[in-house]
Amino acid sequence: MNIYLDIDELLQLEDYNTISLADQFLEAVCAEYPDSTYWLVATSNKSINGDTGEKDISFRPSTKRLLENFTKLEWQHLKTDVINFDEDFLWFGTDLWPEELQVLEDHDALEQFIRVGNDDPNVFQKLTAAIKDN
Repeated sequence: MNIYLDIDELLQLEDYNTISLADQFLEAVCAEYPDSTYWLVATSNKSINGDTGEKDISFRPSTKRLLENFTKLEWQHLKTDVINFDEDFLWFGTDLWPEELQVLEDHDALEQFIRVGNDDPNVFQKLTAAIKDN
């Protein structure tokens, strides 16, 4: 199974407990899907460590180390452009554009998208459980 991650905003939260849980989620992804996890990166934001690209993304050092285990997939127009619909997948993301929603519906893959929000204090426990259950 392929895992696609697009949760940058959540990994930059200031709350230590939340970030620790985020790191636990990323560790679970590394353990369960070490060779099939992909980090969705906009071409204007090419680096997870903030050294290139227009938008500076700063993560905790422990989070950066975990993210370096994942293959970066650069997308230009839609994140769905880089998703392999021929293989089983889960896509963890904070937002879904109408065009991406349509692509998921066209591929009968809407259930593969798991919306992640920072409004739920237990979000990373739920995500870790979702990874371990698949």
